[in-house]
Amino acid sequence: MRIIPLLCTLALVSAASAAVNVTLPPSSCANSTDILGVLNNLPGCITESALTAIASGMVYASQQFMNSALDFVTATPDPHWFCGQYNQVMALLESLYTVALMGVGFYYLIQAPDVEGRIRAKQWLKDVFFMILLLTFSFYLFDALLSLDSYLTTSLFNSSMSSIFSTNISFVSLIFALIMVSSLLFAAIITFFTLLIRYLLIPFLLLLFPISIFLYFMPFGRQWGRSFLKATVLIVFMSAIDALFLFAFSALLNTGDPNLLDPFVKSTTIFLGFGLVGFLNIALFIAAILTVLSPVLESLGPLKWVGLPVLYAML
Repeated sequence: MRIIPLLCTLALVSAASAAVNVTLPPSSCANSTDILGVLNNLPGCITESALTAIASGMVYASQQFMNSALDFVTATPDPHWFCGQYNQVMALLESLYTVALMGVGFYYLIQAPDVEGRIRAKQWLKDVFFMILLLTFSFYLFDALLSLDSYLTTSLFNSSMSSIFSTNISFVSLIFALIMVSSLLFAAIITFFTLLIRYLLIPFLLLLFPISIFLYFMPFGRQWGRSFLKATVLIVFMSAIDALFLFAFSALLNTGDPNLLDPFVKSTTIFLGFGLVGFLNIALFIAAILTVLSPVLESLGPLKWVGLPVLYAML
């Protein structure tokens, strides 16, 4: 099931790259044979050299973060790497739903004279049956979600899209160059780390997936199970959402809009667009966290309107 998306992913990872070529202003400290002139300009030349070195380092770091982030858009760990840990979780759940099945049978025997009791016991028995069925195929269901996300991502994010992040920009002011390059570095770092966190969370979501199914079919944990499943879907499909955003962003830059043809405006737009991917991922993470915490907020009743501002402040 995962062979075709995986091959597409490997092809894109090797092809996607961004080339941000920044030309810094030429040095004003030209070679001079005048010793007095050299000594007089020495403090300014040292400062200029230091700022130029810092800007060059930021440009290099930005390129590395951008290329790595583009790679992680289409990267997903293989769930088969974690079969051992998954089997341990399933062994624990099997013992729990065996106890649950015995409890339902015992409850049915006790409530046999009561019509409502028999109806309730049959409903619980049906829930346990569907729970066992879904748990049996939970690994394949999670693998199917990853395959669907990989297919959507690779369909939207093609190798030519990486060219929109290739730009040439020159500056005449070193201070302004530092401000712009710092913005690019910040955007690249945010995007890279959000995608890396999503990549690292996939194994934990795999182990949480059967637990979520178990809780969903338990009367005491239905809300928690629903919340965990929603958060899992949000994080799994984060890369597909990013690919959709990048697809729309590339369509905007390829329309030939005269307002975006200027090299400086286009470069600034690229910096902004790449940074928005990171902030979009942060918003998805916050949505997933709020989804997980929704049962707690619902249990607070009217007090949840007091707890929400505190929660937003903590995030």
